Amino acid sequence: METVTPATSHTAGGVQATVRSRYHPVASQRLEELFRRYKDEREDAILEEGMERFCNDLCVDPTEFR
Repeated sequence: METVTPATSHTAGGVQATVRSRYHPVASQRLEELFRRYKDEREDAILEEGMERFCNDLCVDPTEFR
């Protein structure tokens, strides 16, 4: 039986979201790396600028999602 354990807890706008992973620890670690890459420097969240960088890295026009 597989157990689900909290990987990380992030707070954004006073709301706490716990990321839970059923995946291999390496996958959870990679998700954390991606989050840190695109998150805001002052906020513990991915904001508009981070989403634009993410879209650009994927070669997707960010204006398609507005």
